[in-house]
Amino acid sequence: MRIDGIHIKNFLSFDTFEWTNLDPDLNLIVGPNSSGKTNLIHALQAIKDVVNPDSEQQKSLWSQSAYRGSNQVPIEISLDIQFTEAWEKELLSTFLAASLCNNSVIRDAINALSSGGNIFSSEMSVEQTQLSATLQNKFSPDNLEWLFTGHLVVAYKGINTWTSWYESRSNAQPFRLSLDGSSFYDDSVMKRYLQILLTKQELFTPDSQMLLRGISSLRSGIALRVEYEPISLATHQAFEQLASVNLTSTRFFGALFVFHTLLERSLVLSENTRIHPQSTFSYVKLRNKPINISNGEQMARYLFLKKNGSQTERTQYKSIQKLFCKITGRSFDVGFDPLVTSTQLNTDNPDIALSIRVSNNWVDIPLAFSGAGRAEALFISTLIADGNDQVILLDEPALNMHITMQKMLLDEILTHNGKSNQFILVTHSPTLVPPDAITKVSRFFTRQGHSCRVALDRGSMGTEEFASLEKELRRSTDVRALLFSRGVILVEGETEQGAFPVWYEKRFNRSLEQENITVFSVNSDTNFDKYVRFLQQFEIPWAIICDGKVIGDRIASNTVSRIIRQLRKAGVSELPDCTNKDFPTLCKEFEAYGIFTLAQTESDEIEALEVFLTNDQEAKEQVGDSKVRKSQYIATTHDCPDEVATLLEKAMQYLDKQESDNLT
Repeated sequence: MRIDGIHIKNFLSFDTFEWTNLDPDLNLIVGPNSSGKTNLIHALQAIKDVVNPDSEQQKSLWSQSAYRGSNQVPIEISLDIQFTEAWEKELLSTFLAASLCNNSVIRDAINALSSGGNIFSSEMSVEQTQLSATLQNKFSPDNLEWLFTGHLVVAYKGINTWTSWYESRSNAQPFRLSLDGSSFYDDSVMKRYLQILLTKQELFTPDSQMLLRGISSLRSGIALRVEYEPISLATHQAFEQLASVNLTSTRFFGALFVFHTLLERSLVLSENTRIHPQSTFSYVKLRNKPINISNGEQMARYLFLKKNGSQTERTQYKSIQKLFCKITGRSFDVGFDPLVTSTQLNTDNPDIALSIRVSNNWVDIPLAFSGAGRAEALFISTLIADGNDQVILLDEPALNMHITMQKMLLDEILTHNGKSNQFILVTHSPTLVPPDAITKVSRFFTRQGHSCRVALDRGSMGTEEFASLEKELRRSTDVRALLFSRGVILVEGETEQGAFPVWYEKRFNRSLEQENITVFSVNSDTNFDKYVRFLQQFEIPWAIICDGKVIGDRIASNTVSRIIRQLRKAGVSELPDCTNKDFPTLCKEFEAYGIFTLAQTESDEIEALEVFLTNDQEAKEQVGDSKVRKSQYIATTHDCPDEVATLLEKAMQYLDKQESDNLT
């Protein structure tokens, strides 16, 4: 399965949200806290729960998730999806074929044909068996490609009422398949299916051709569901195998169940809160399926059943072991905990105790004692190693993992290790932001109180400019870390980068880190443009603190100043006119555009502050030649100058105003 688009209306922090053209391989979601990143995962979980016939409690919970808590607005969440795996296509094709071959449908069709004088050469059961075998063995799912690309929708209509359907996309021939448990008929899908069958006369015997014509003439509609049949039918046997169910006289399986099966196997989600794996299980419930491992609690049981399951499941278990070893350099295994299990087997209700053990330099130790990073690595390995052609959503997948492990995880995701999974990854770790795949990154932020998404517009950047950006992203994680900031103060060099955060905390009794504001050095008075463009592309609020020459270097020639040229290059519009203005006037006007300076004249520099000049030698003797360390030392040992405090306060007010404009 692949997700091509996500559309959300009136759900949690989303008002109207549209994300089209998802990358088929990797979609990375970044942004500050409370911007809606995890709510996107919740939206996809809500779809899974609504399309689950046995999740009434979860449906009730999602009924309370309307945007801003309102219960008056309808919720609608939809996915543009493609079913790409052979088993997915076979399941959908077999579901239609089995619905067509139910006893009730065949009986009604034969009765209708008989009343018109048509006579079959065999009994009804023979005709039913023959049609079922032909549909299952000779009709290829390739004839139903139109059905495998569509739009899956769940909607809340109020009073704990959810409805769901699967329909064609806007640019395709229309069809609609209702998934509601109370609605089983859908003429558009079945009519189109029958029309295709009637064009394949070479596949069918004369009696089967006549039976298909009789089915297509039924006016009462055909129930889209698979029912128990007392005779052996190829379609129904195939459905049981594909859906892993047993047909009984007490239950039928409709479209809702089919789509639940498709999503349960193909859409894998993790929660951002981990629970330590449960170790003790009731003997009678040990093999219960399906197993939800989204928070890690059922991981031991899941791994145990993989290890002791079918050949395919044992191969999957080995894949998990291989990936865990690749990430951590260690091996693991799961098995019975003999000390606990042996004491329970003699009771009337025996429990089974499982233990996950990780290899160490001297002995195997329980997972609980091997470190949070390895436990996280096993959780992620379990989620991603045994699947193929799945959509895998990972929420904060590297919470406790060392940077080296994070790099190994990113490498696995980018290379897929021969698999064809699609990843949607929510993270706060700059290590997991691939510098060579910045176009796959989406930044979430809030605007007027609701969650929005923005991504890099590759078309707006020239080849040389884009290559320069990628180079900066590869240079260190510092640039990538800006994606997670609420705002950024750009400065010329390391002196400001070292001193300003220390002085801000001393003067205002709160740190810039607590404010989620980053002071970032561009390392030159001519480098502001590339970083401003980067911040503009991802709609990250920014301000600039610079020396006097950046603003006033062209006053004498009455031409455009250095900072204006850079901001124009970065794509910033509505900049002030610099002509025929003196330095103080320019500085005052630039503040309205987020550009600030301590300079009184165009030649003044930040390093000319008295506190730096008089204490530079002492700082050098204490911490060495590094400008960052020297300025941090001076800022730590000396109070913040009033003019610096005023400057930082202005920059923060400007950033706050930008954010406030987004919130209102």
